[in-house]
Amino acid sequence: MRHQVIFSTFLSVGEDEKYLYTFVNSIRQRAGKFSDNPILIAVDSDKLSLISTQITQFLEINKVELLPVVLNHSYSHIPFFEKTISAGQTESHVRLITDKLIWMDIDSIILRFDELLLADKPILCRPVDIQNVGDLYGTPTNDFWEYIYQYCCVTDDQIFNLKTTIDQVNIKAYFNAGMLIVKPVNRILTMWCKNFKKIAPDITSFDFFKKEKIYSFFLHQAVLAGTILSSLTRHEIGILPHYINYPLHYHDRYPQEKQIKEIDELVSFRLDSYLDNHDFTELKGSEEIMIFLKRTLQILNRVE
Repeated sequence: MRHQVIFSTFLSVGEDEKYLYTFVNSIRQRAGKFSDNPILIAVDSDKLSLISTQITQFLEINKVELLPVVLNHSYSHIPFFEKTISAGQTESHVRLITDKLIWMDIDSIILRFDELLLADKPILCRPVDIQNVGDLYGTPTNDFWEYIYQYCCVTDDQIFNLKTTIDQVNIKAYFNAGMLIVKPVNRILTMWCKNFKKIAPDITSFDFFKKEKIYSFFLHQAVLAGTILSSLTRHEIGILPHYINYPLHYHDRYPQEKQIKEIDELVSFRLDSYLDNHDFTELKGSEEIMIFLKRTLQILNRVE
């Protein structure tokens, strides 16, 4: 059976399990006409036996499929290597059975499904929120990005500018990896995984990785940018608005003109560190959404 949409994420067994419940629940309860669509949870094949009976039963009740992925732990010194490799293997797995794969971080919450998510583009994604390792547009490309562009075969004419959503800096196109909506037939996530594996073994030989850990931390996202730029034209890259994949943990830092006034404005958001210092009570929204968020918080507190 072919699907219009499949949802997926990577589960780090023993670390992200509480978010598994809220990730699945948000799709099953809030994704509108796609609430019953397939959900695939990519998991390290070596850790399948560590998944609890409680989780297995929850997945069975909600008709969620576990997808074992093979991770090369020689990359374990690079943050987010699991997510990058899993994304590529998941895309390959669903390539012939879905029009769209919605790949998200496991701490993502969907509040509603928007037709924008079905836009006819090979990939839909957002710019990064903060510059971090992003390279200023209109300046000579720095050594780190020269390295990325070389490995990913990006030419000068493929580079365009994007403005970061929070600090509003004009940078060379660089995308947030927290939510990627792809047509699997284009194999963007597969190429992301392939490029990452090609680049990863060489990083210890470059000074910028030795001097600044931030470059290793954001390597996966930089490789994603290089992969997208080398594979697609500017017209083929769909840029999502800020209210999709909204970083709730950065809410207070958002520019006033884009800072949400009510949670109902959002299609989806990422929790990240938000609940370390907040709960949902300071947010405004419809009674329906606030009840849903209250239940979400109860789930997270119960699982911890």
